[in-house]
Amino acid sequence: MSRSYWGGNSIKNVCLQAGQFECWNGRSDIEIHEPQAYEEISRWADEIFDADSSQDPTGGADHYNNPDKEGYPSWTQNCERVRKIGNHQFYKGR
Repeated sequence: MSRSYWGGNSIKNVCLQAGQFECWNGRSDIEIHEPQAYEEISRWADEIFDADSSQDPTGGADHYNNPDKEGYPSWTQNCERVRKIGNHQFYKGR
């Protein structure tokens, strides 16, 4: 796992390391408008956290962003685009 040195040897520990991913940065303005959809997504997240790291859906990415919201920031020029999942582009640093 490419970020394992930042938080542990599991996907869950790496993702939940402080400041690593915007979705877990402690924002208090997140509102859940569709509780059933949230429950389904929560189940998916649990499956992802418990998955074997060899099943990496990002293709070994160590960076990501949502180009629809922020375009392609300058840091993406130093990365290889490896996969797009939904609205999120995943990259590997060079």
